[in-house]
Amino acid sequence: MLGNCDDAVRRRSTLALDGKMANASTQVSALISRYSPAVARQFRLARTRIREYFPRGYELIFENYNALGCGYSVTDRGSGVVVSVVAYPRWVTLFFFHGIDLTDPDGILEGGGARIRSIRLEPFSLLRSASVHDLILQATKRHQGDFAKAPRLATLVKSVATRRRPRRPAPLVNRAKSAKRKVSGSRRGV
Repeated sequence: MLGNCDDAVRRRSTLALDGKMANASTQVSALISRYSPAVARQFRLARTRIREYFPRGYELIFENYNALGCGYSVTDRGSGVVVSVVAYPRWVTLFFFHGIDLTDPDGILEGGGARIRSIRLEPFSLLRSASVHDLILQATKRHQGDFAKAPRLATLVKSVATRRRPRRPAPLVNRAKSAKRKVSGSRRGV
């Protein structure tokens, strides 16, 4: 019975964007291609760089209305994610799911929530900095034993959004007109 459940999960996680079966690599490439060339390139580079820290475990791909993310986990569940890389229409962000516990002498972590901290990778060269390297090592240190027991890194597409905001930013001209319409439209009720 358990084998059937695993097969169903595997099938569900490999459905292609067009509804046909596809491997995770093909699916991820299709999801990334929706972004502008600059953001797609940064996301690919960030994903490659972060994968160097995780030779074992699971790379969980989640697409939602706002973004596309790759979370690195000891298990095949989202609750086990330690670090993730997320692409937004204009930038790429690195998230630390237990960021509150990290020592950040350079003050590059952003966020004030109960647990998660992030770094917007602007400039993108920040990803290769010693500060980011140290933060990633700190984040993974408490999970080293679990990652050592995990299988070789496997990519699983966990969710693909049926509705999504545009992945490529609107041209500046259109955004200015749109903002002007919103402002003038809000005055009508006055």
